[in-house]
Amino acid sequence: MKRTAYIALCLIAFFAVACSTEDPAGIPTDNGVIGDTDTPQTDTPALPDNDTSVVPDNPGTDTDTPATDDVQPDADVPVGDCETGNVGKNCKTDTECGACNICVNAKCAQGCLSDTDCSTYTGTKCNKKLGRCVNLTAASGACDETKCASGCCYAEKGFTALKCAATASLAQCGICKQGEVYMDGKQCVPSACKVGDTKCATYNASDPNAECFECKAGDLICAEKSPCSTGSALLLLNAKECIPAGETCSENDTCCSGQPCIQGYCY
Repeated sequence: MKRTAYIALCLIAFFAVACSTEDPAGIPTDNGVIGDTDTPQTDTPALPDNDTSVVPDNPGTDTDTPATDDVQPDADVPVGDCETGNVGKNCKTDTECGACNICVNAKCAQGCLSDTDCSTYTGTKCNKKLGRCVNLTAASGACDETKCASGCCYAEKGFTALKCAATASLAQCGICKQGEVYMDGKQCVPSACKVGDTKCATYNASDPNAECFECKAGDLICAEKSPCSTGSALLLLNAKECIPAGETCSENDTCCSGQPCIQGYCY
């Protein structure tokens, strides 16, 4: 009887547990959180407030301020920097136009800066202190930067030599174009003559031996030919100074060409 009652109690207890709607208690995990053991959860830790892996709104200072190690400083401005603002102004001499400029027909113009600027002017190089394309070899270098560092270069009558005027004047230094020099009696002439195509006879027209002048190859200035003869006309011209071709004359004058004075002019 007791055995039957015990079995009955066990059956009642079994059915009571099987019919219960409540889930069994969960198994606690290592971190103390109770959860469903059938699907374990993997917690993702939150990022700390000072996490450096987060990209800030503004990029780093490397792009805000360029590095100065690779930046090259600007080149120093030359002491004699060209005064371009003076170009076109009135002048009497080159020095009034400022650095790198020259006076041409009483107006400031740009001068030469290197020998390359003088390539179109036969036999000349740049006197950078004057800004002029001149013959630097003739007359023992009278027009180079050492002997003619200021003032201007000019030619003797007949273009037989070059000289430097330490004190500039309008007639000598403010009229002639680039590549030209002032010559007494003929105003502006090329700074250097051309061998084989010379005007030396014209420059020396007042000389009885005008036809004997030619461009001297080594100096590119006018020099007398040696030997040279002008023929019978030379005997007539020795009597007195002759009149150059194109100038006025009288019947008592002698023309340098050997021709008579015709209608008041020498030919």
